[in-house]
Amino acid sequence: SSFFVPNKSKPNNRHKHNTRHKHKSRHKHKKQQTRKTNRNHKHKTQNTNTNTKNTTSKHKHNHTRTMKPYSFCVFAAFLAIWINSSVALQKLDDDTFEHHTQATTGSTTGSWIVSFSDTADSKMVLELDDNTEALREVYAVPAWVMRSESPQVCKRFGIKAPETWLFHKGSMYPYKGPEDGASVLKFLAEVSEGSHEGIKKKTPPEPTIVDVIKEKVLGMLGMKSDEL
Repeated sequence: SSFFVPNKSKPNNRHKHNTRHKHKSRHKHKKQQTRKTNRNHKHKTQNTNTNTKNTTSKHKHNHTRTMKPYSFCVFAAFLAIWINSSVALQKLDDDTFEHHTQATTGSTTGSWIVSFSDTADSKMVLELDDNTEALREVYAVPAWVMRSESPQVCKRFGIKAPETWLFHKGSMYPYKGPEDGASVLKFLAEVSEGSHEGIKKKTPPEPTIVDVIKEKVLGMLGMKSDEL
C-alpha cells in the first residue's frame, strides 16, 4: 500500500527535448539543401549566360566575316565610278565654273585648259576629250563650256567666239596653237617654264550678287553695263 505510483498524465520532458532537437536538425538540413540548390542554380545561370555571350560573339564574328567581301565589292564599284568620272572631259557652265576651277585663286584644283565652244563635237573639244588622261598627268584638267548655255561665264572672260584658255595660278593664258593634243601639251610645258608671261592676264573675279542684280536691272531698261 505504500508503493509509489508515477503519474502518467505528466508529460515526459526528455521526450519533448528530443523531439525539438529532431525538428531543429530537420529544419537546418532543409536550409542547407536550399542553399546548395540556389548555388547550383546560380552556377547554371552563369554558365548559360557565358554560353549565350560566346554564341553571340561567334555570330557577330561570322557576320562580320561574311560582310567583308560585300563591303569590298561596294568599295570597288564606287572606286571604279570615281576613276571613270575623274578622267572624263568635264562640262562647265555658269553655275559650276568657279566652284570647280577656282580660276580666280587657282589655289587648290590646279590648272584648267578650257575650250569655249559652240558645239560638243568641235575639233578642240574632241582633242581635249581624247587627251584627258595625258593632260591630267601634267596636272591640267581639261574641260569645255557651251557658249550659248553660259552667258555669264563668257561675259566674265570676254569670250565672243570659240576660244581656248589656260587658267593657271590666278592668271589666264590664251591658246592660239594648232587644235591637237600634242600641241596643247607642249603649250602647257612652256607655260610651266615661264615662256608665255607676256600674253597672260589676271583672271577677273566672279561677279558678286550686286553685279548680277545691276545687270538684270540694266537689261530691263534695255541698257548694257558697257554703256554706263
